[in-house]
Amino acid sequence: MRTAILFLLAALATATVDAAWYQQTDGNIINPIQSVYRGDQTYTGYNLEPFAYLTGATLSGADLSKADLYQADLSYADLSEASLSWVEMSFVNLVGANLSGANLTHLDLTHPTMTLYTPDARLVMEFSTFAEQGKEGNTNLTGVDLTEASLSGAILGWVDLTDANLTAATLGNAWLTGADLSGANLTGADLYQANVSGAIFTDVQYWTTTNWFGAYYYTDNVPVWASGMDPVALGILALAPIPEPTTLLLALLALAALPLRVRHG
Repeated sequence: MRTAILFLLAALATATVDAAWYQQTDGNIINPIQSVYRGDQTYTGYNLEPFAYLTGATLSGADLSKADLYQADLSYADLSEASLSWVEMSFVNLVGANLSGANLTHLDLTHPTMTLYTPDARLVMEFSTFAEQGKEGNTNLTGVDLTEASLSGAILGWVDLTDANLTAATLGNAWLTGADLSGANLTGADLYQANVSGAIFTDVQYWTTTNWFGAYYYTDNVPVWASGMDPVALGILALAPIPEPTTLLLALLALAALPLRVRHG
């Protein structure tokens, strides 16, 4: 009997140790993590907090409302059907993550890397790397609810946003190159000055209510427009392609040498 009791106590202790918790933005600890389907979440990996290393974590169906995941690494994590409303995800790495069916209402992704990163002077060298990771990882945001989400300046290159709800979402200056928004709900969304090069807008809903003014694409990577969409009428700009750095350098050198050739001609 004593052996059985000790075994039971050891099992309970192990379960307690293994059960993971998450930290909310106000510092409150939710222990253990709950499931959106009620009851405890089965996840037993690292605890969820700022700077956490959560690569490949299985968090499908987890209730992470108001979680503080500042600068966490969630690359290739499974967050499908998870509740991520009001979550702090600035500078989060979501490369290759699966967020299909997740609830991301009121999510602030102003600075993350999902490559989700705001391209500023400090990130010039990293920009192309993250963009390529996004292309290869093809982050899955199929059917996510991004109602009123703040995505200003976010880099969403090649992200799958099929059937996503982007009602009243802010996407000003966002980088949407190659993103698939087929069937997405764009009611009242703001795409002011967003880069939509190569994006797919097939069957997007309520695009007439979207602010497209100043959005642009490069003419060597034309988006796939929804039926009836007129980019010119919507204020979307068609820009000449940016030359490759090597090509640009050679052109500048040729221009610099031109006066010498004229002088010696």
